[in-house]
Amino acid sequence: MACLESYVEMLYEEGEEKVRGSSLVLQLARSPDNLGELAANDTLLCALARVLREDGRRDTQLATNLAYVFFCLSTFSQFHPVIAEYKVPRGFGLLPFFLFL
Repeated sequence: MACLESYVEMLYEEGEEKVRGSSLVLQLARSPDNLGELAANDTLLCALARVLREDGRRDTQLATNLAYVFFCLSTFSQFHPVIAEYKVPRGFGLLPFFLFL
């Protein structure tokens, strides 16, 4: 979690660096112990949602990583409002990943 800020910065890069940043965030999200801190990081969630909306259709690996981060959050009901706030599935066809909405 100490490197989270640099992972967020990678999301503003182009190409493979952006995919790498999303992959590193996903590694953190796979641990339930990290989800509270990730869900509380507005900068991270804004960046994830923006990248998913803007670049997700162009890069399958990027979209998969980002969708999986939000899926990890969706497995705990206390994070459902966070996901709804960022309107992740709207217009992107991710609704099957977010059955709780």
